[in-house]
Amino acid sequence: MSYEPELPPRPVVPDQALAGYWQRLLGFGIDIFLLLGITVGAAVLTGLEGDEIREPATWPTSLRIGQFILVGLYYVILTGWRGETLGKMAAGTRVVGATTGVIPTWPAVTVRWAVVGIAGVLPIPFLSVLVYVFVLLDPRRRGLHDMAARTLVVDVRRYRVPEVIDE
Repeated sequence: MSYEPELPPRPVVPDQALAGYWQRLLGFGIDIFLLLGITVGAAVLTGLEGDEIREPATWPTSLRIGQFILVGLYYVILTGWRGETLGKMAAGTRVVGATTGVIPTWPAVTVRWAVVGIAGVLPIPFLSVLVYVFVLLDPRRRGLHDMAARTLVVDVRRYRVPEVIDE
């Protein structure tokens, strides 16, 4: 009788397929740039002018709530539908479930965005930055939002969707 040690299961997403730090930063930057343009456009349409636009804290509450909803819909709909936002598409990255390797579920992408969204509106300095700092600290390059939603960001050029998925 021989004893074979039980090895941990191979991860569905290999480490070699994880998106690089710069890829993640590029995708995030493109998304922020696009959303900033849309938000400033909405501010101009509501009648705000130069100095008022530069100070989002002075915007009407309705505009700030609208911005929060718009940003949330952008991230949740695109990530839930394709696993990628426009910024991620340009950077060659995609969000996948850490245990499935495929596009995450709608609840998962909602949780993923909610962690970022709530951290961004709470009056705690640098809280939203802390969400992303974990990308540098975690061996699988997950931010707090990825950990909460059980997702990973992969490089689409190096990642192939697994054929068999065990949930």
